[in-house]
Amino acid sequence: MSAKSLVSGKSQSIGRSLASARLRGGVRAADTDVDGSSAAGARNASLPISLVSSASPLALPSVTLHTSAFRITYYSMLLRSDPSEHVRLAKQDWPNFRRWERGGPFVDEQLRVLAKAIGAESRPVASMFKAAPHWILRNAWMAKWVLAHSAATLHDETGLRPLYYNRSGGVTTNRWHTLAHGAFREFENREVKWYPGEKAELKAIFRGPELPFQFGYAQKGSQGVLMAAWRDEVL
Repeated sequence: MSAKSLVSGKSQSIGRSLASARLRGGVRAADTDVDGSSAAGARNASLPISLVSSASPLALPSVTLHTSAFRITYYSMLLRSDPSEHVRLAKQDWPNFRRWERGGPFVDEQLRVLAKAIGAESRPVASMFKAAPHWILRNAWMAKWVLAHSAATLHDETGLRPLYYNRSGGVTTNRWHTLAHGAFREFENREVKWYPGEKAELKAIFRGPELPFQFGYAQKGSQGVLMAAWRDEVL
């Protein structure tokens, strides 16, 4: 089934709209403007909103929220290492590390679609990762893609490996500035066995003091860690 505009209405109809978006599986993306009568309601609590959902083999599934002043689009991507992975949705308890380490054209094409969807092909974006799939982000090819398309990043221990922000890391030719906050103590439960070689690296960089708030997995009494980074030309 295909539909260009799913719902346009008052904020109290959002729940019904989202339910409708879920039921209409194969819908295509479209930009719909908020009409004048809806825009007039933006000044009170009954905010006018249009919902647009999209899904096609060449576009990421998305839901767009339209108001009289803004348009916010949420994209969903289930990144796969090869065509055999995630054929059926199920919890993945143990990632295939070797498969993710090698990357390849199949992954590159998915990232190309993602970059086009968020406009990262024409301008750098700000990338944030929290409680992320580190078995993907820890790889050099993924760090190269993130740093090539980002002007700034923000993440916990599950984001990029700090060594990749250095030009000597071999994934970027840009100069990056980094600020490390918090005290790293340990990876989360099962990840202790997954990334044994990275613990010393993170402990050397995230030496404290503790964050004033919790960010990330925050193991063994820690408040977690926060890495902020930006390109030299940004500031």
